[in-house]
Amino acid sequence: MLIETAKIGPAGMSLADMIEMGDASLVDEDGSYLDDIHYSVHLVRDGERIRARGSVRTSISLTCGRCLEEFEQKVNSRFDIILFPVQRGDGGSTGLKENDLETIFFQGNHIDLTRIMSEQVNICIPDYPVCRPDCRGICANCGVNLNFESCQCEQSSASSDYWPDKLKR
Repeated sequence: MLIETAKIGPAGMSLADMIEMGDASLVDEDGSYLDDIHYSVHLVRDGERIRARGSVRTSISLTCGRCLEEFEQKVNSRFDIILFPVQRGDGGSTGLKENDLETIFFQGNHIDLTRIMSEQVNICIPDYPVCRPDCRGICANCGVNLNFESCQCEQSSASSDYWPDKLKR
């Protein structure tokens, strides 16, 4: 969804809707959307810059890093970002400044709202997704999901050949 920047007046522009996203927009390649992205955003012009404040809500499916089971991750996040037009040939530095992490650049006279909402969802995906805090994972020896059943390896771990001799000592 493209927003024409000329239509954003000094009083701002408010939008609330939903966007259907493809799974390819998620940074987690095993993840998938379970619901559309529901968003609300208020855009306010400040000279060339545009401030966007809003919220994003959806559900995604992720794979647990401990037990390898799929689970639902709810995303309900607020954002406050600055949108700034790309200046070509200004001769300025390309290094990042302190506030640049809150800044998103746009080209031309349009802002791609779909891209912004996708980025806000991706920010909420943990580096190491876990289905629940007390997830026990899988047994490294026999592969049993320890959340659902006990493995027999625990009783015979002293005689297991899985661990190198130096670690057994």
